[in-house]
Amino acid sequence: MWITLTRAKLQDKLTGAEYNAVKGAALGAGQDADDLIDEALSRVTKEVRGYVGGCKSNTLGATGTIPDELEDAALAMALVRFFNRVPNLKSLLSSTRLEAEKNAVELMKQVALCRFGIVPPETPAAGNEQPQPSKIGMVGKRTKMSRDSLNGMW
Repeated sequence: MWITLTRAKLQDKLTGAEYNAVKGAALGAGQDADDLIDEALSRVTKEVRGYVGGCKSNTLGATGTIPDELEDAALAMALVRFFNRVPNLKSLLSSTRLEAEKNAVELMKQVALCRFGIVPPETPAAGNEQPQPSKIGMVGKRTKMSRDSLNGMW
């Protein structure tokens, strides 16, 4: 199944105190924590789709979605990106969170190398259909080649 990363899913990865810190973060003028979270989720979604698309045997789902088997890894990446973006939240970057993000990126590399299987989407992204191989140049039944059958090419 392919899913969309949401603010609610990211918030589920936070403790109550962390969530309060995020909501109370001193942001620059015109900045909103929800907007920054949405931006981090959007960037990570595009990055994950890039890794998935790196393996030619994978088919991408609808725009803005990722395979659900990569949800935890994507959220680990998004949390670190978000916390790095807001200076007074960097204290929430524990070694556990940084290790989770490092492992998530390693998993994405394995996905791109076709070493981690992805369940194809029920509905592929528009224009994402895999091209069918051309019959031109494909070998059919075996024929015995001889000097005569090659008409002097040999």
